[in-house]
Amino acid sequence: MDKGTKLYEEGKYDDALHVYEEVIILHPNNAEAYYAKGCVLQEQRRYIEAIKAYEKALELDRVDIDAYLRKGSCLHRLRRYEEALKIYDEALSINPDRAELHYNKALVLEEVNETERAIESYDNAIALNPHDVDSLLYKAMALDDLGRYEESIEAYDKVLEKDCHETKALINKGTCLDELGLYEQAIECFNKAIQLNPRDTDSLFNKAIVMQEQEHYREALKYYDRVIEIRADPEAFYNKAIIFIKIGEKNKALAALKVAVNLDPKIKEDAKSEPCFEEIRHSDDFEW
Repeated sequence: MDKGTKLYEEGKYDDALHVYEEVIILHPNNAEAYYAKGCVLQEQRRYIEAIKAYEKALELDRVDIDAYLRKGSCLHRLRRYEEALKIYDEALSINPDRAELHYNKALVLEEVNETERAIESYDNAIALNPHDVDSLLYKAMALDDLGRYEESIEAYDKVLEKDCHETKALINKGTCLDELGLYEQAIECFNKAIQLNPRDTDSLFNKAIVMQEQEHYREALKYYDRVIEIRADPEAFYNKAIIFIKIGEKNKALAALKVAVNLDPKIKEDAKSEPCFEEIRHSDDFEW
């Protein structure tokens, strides 16, 4: 087994698998060997085969929580959500004090749009492991999805207390503050995220949106341009087109809109219903 573990840790999965299969031939009741085989197959994204290995491990050791976790994760990957939930519930009936089980269950509940129940599971995970930043972060995002922005901001703050460099928490907190009309505080969050990573397009884009909402159009254009310097973002070009209309630069609006549609043809439908484009809707330079 030690040889297989070493090969597994070195990323030599085929060789590790061979070792574990040899162990199974010699010791067919070795639950650890089946579990290890499942881990290798999972790393190779051979999820169905991995599930079979974990099931064999669980036949031999019904209380192996790691095997339950791994099997549940494979089922999640295969989008077999109800089966994954059943596995996590079975494991929780054996050991309700394993935070990772509650966290993994919450992730699956979100997949099936059971967001309220997911939040309960995240809370269970946090109660068992208050230092788990992932559970705090995903709980905050779930609250955000439900439009419970004040609660979401509170949860993001708890994440940032533990990891002040968690860019996703800063950006998402900023978008919640934006939703509540707290624009200066939102910009402060985006500025912090940009300071941590000047090439983070999410923070640059979201700051541009707030600037646009406040009608600071020239400043918004600067940040959309910074996004575009990093990646060709159709929404950035589309929003630039709207701003150019607002400031009376119709030719630039048409040029930006053309680029946006070339990058993402679906944007044309949005443009057709956007009131501010009425001024250029009859232009010969754009095929509506």
